[in-house]
Amino acid sequence: MNIRAVGAAAVTIALVLLLAGKPSAVTIQATAFDTSSKMSAQLLLTALNIAFGSQDGSSTIHDSIAGDCPAINILIDRVNALLAAHPNTSAPASFRSNAETHRTLLLGLNKNSAMVTPSSPAGCAWR
Repeated sequence: MNIRAVGAAAVTIALVLLLAGKPSAVTIQATAFDTSSKMSAQLLLTALNIAFGSQDGSSTIHDSIAGDCPAINILIDRVNALLAAHPNTSAPASFRSNAETHRTLLLGLNKNSAMVTPSSPAGCAWR
């Protein structure tokens, strides 16, 4: 995973793990100047939610950029590749728009407001 920081003033990440007998929800707060940094924070939170069991990485979600319904684990790989290719999205460009779209999608996942299809019934709810 390509979690990055752009300097102490640009990115501040506070991470709180809520544990009650077993791993639970993960909360993150990020302040950033560019979209890649904001997307990195949401990517980190999504990965932690999967690692600690509050999100099923095999569930599928609609990716409007690719026009398909990948597993959340695949979406994480796509976002990571976008970050690796474009680590700074402060200047307007198509990849900045894609970064913002993915950031919003990850934010929805992390706030439990995104529509996902559980991994048990195969397929995507958007079809």
